[in-house]
Amino acid sequence: MTFSARVKNELCKASRPFDTASFCLLYGMLLFLRNFKLSEISFHTENGNISELVYDLLVQNFDCAVDVEFSGTDKKENIILRVSEECDRKAILTQFGHLKKDEINLRINKDLLKTQEDVKSFLKGAFIACGTVTDPQNGYHLEFCVPYMNLSKCLFEVLTSLKNVPLKVKSTTRKGVFVVYIKDSSDITDFLTYIGAQLCAMDFMQIKMVKEVRNYVNRTTNFEAANISKTAAAATAQIDAIKKMKKAGKFNCLADDLRELANLRLKNPEMSLRELGKNLSTPLTRSGVNHKMKKLLSMSENI
Repeated sequence: MTFSARVKNELCKASRPFDTASFCLLYGMLLFLRNFKLSEISFHTENGNISELVYDLLVQNFDCAVDVEFSGTDKKENIILRVSEECDRKAILTQFGHLKKDEINLRINKDLLKTQEDVKSFLKGAFIACGTVTDPQNGYHLEFCVPYMNLSKCLFEVLTSLKNVPLKVKSTTRKGVFVVYIKDSSDITDFLTYIGAQLCAMDFMQIKMVKEVRNYVNRTTNFEAANISKTAAAATAQIDAIKKMKKAGKFNCLADDLRELANLRLKNPEMSLRELGKNLSTPLTRSGVNHKMKKLLSMSENI
C-alpha cells in the first residue's frame, strides 16, 4: 500500500461518524472531479474505503440513487460511482451553487465554507479526490492535480489563507493538468495533521527524523574516513622521508628536537600531529609539529 493510500484510508476512517461538515467534505470530493456537471457526476477510484465514503455521503446528504460499477482485475480493481438520475445531479449542483456554471470555469463556492471546520473538511475531500503525497522514504512532496485552471487558483488561495497553518504553496502545470503542491516537509506534516491524518503525519515526521540522523551519521563517517585517509597518507610520506634521511646518513645530523619528532613518528605511524605534539618531551601544538614536519620533508627532498 502506498503512503498516499494510507493517508486516504486514515482520512476515510476519521470522517466517521459524519458531522455537520460532511456536506463540505462531499463538496471537496466532487468539485475536483473531471465529471462534475449536469450530464454526468461520477467518481472513479481503486480504493474501497473511498468508494464507500462517497456513496454514504451522497445518500446521506442528497438521498440520491448511485450506480456502482466494478472493472479491472483482482490486483487492480476500478470502482466507478455514478449519480444516475438527472434530477439528483441537478439537486447536487444546485445545493453546491454550480448548476448554471460551466465546469471549465469552476471556482470554489466560498459561501459554503463558513467555518474553519468547513474549510478543513473541504480540503480533506479535495485531497481524497485529487491529492497524493510521496512516501517520505523517497522524498517530500504533496500535491493536488486539478483539472481546471480557475479551480486550481481558488485552491491555491484557500491553502495559503489557512488560519494558524501557514503553508508554502506553489503551483505549476504538468501535461495539461494544473498542479498545486507543497514541498516543505514541515508544511506537509502540518497539512496532514490539519486535515485529520495525524497517524500518518507522525509516521512522516518519524521517517524524516530517522533519515536526517542517518544522513548526519553518513556525513560524519565520510568526513572522519576522509580525515583518516589524509592522516595516513601524510604519515606515510613523513616516514618515507625520515627513512630516506637515515639511509643517506643524515639522520644523526638533525637537531635534537627534529630527531626526537622523527623517532616518535617512526614508532607511532597512526598518531595525528596533535597527538605527536602532546608526546614530545617539550609539548608542541599541532601547528608547531606541522612546521617541523615540513622542515623534515624539505630536508629529505634536498638529499
